Amino acid sequence: MAEIRKEIVVDRPPDEVWAVVGDPVGLVDFFPQAEGRMEGDVRVVAMGGLETRERILSRDDDARRYDYEIVAAPFEFTAHRAWMKVEPEGDASRITWVTTIEPDELEPLFGPAFDDVLKQLKAGLEPG
Repeated sequence: MAEIRKEIVVDRPPDEVWAVVGDPVGLVDFFPQAEGRMEGDVRVVAMGGLETRERILSRDDDARRYDYEIVAAPFEFTAHRAWMKVEPEGDASRITWVTTIEPDELEPLFGPAFDDVLKQLKAGLEPG
């Protein structure tokens, strides 16, 4: 099982960053050409005519963290679990996104995509 760990520091206070990262549908706005919606506890992400369904397993506003797993996707997963967290980093925020995925061959597809999302998130949140 491969683990993908991505982190980025955003020059905004943690509560402001969590307001975006902690909203599972709002976060989808930072995926290129994606749309999202919630169906109960399942986030549905549509990109290029394909849908991925992710169950939100837990969400903790105090810890600024949520956990989710993919329950249906256009890829053949045998396992997928992930979590995102926002923590203080001085006056800024550190976003950590960790995913465990199987089969390992899917890691090269997800790793660069997560980098792109975090870069877009940083650009969208920082003043400038």
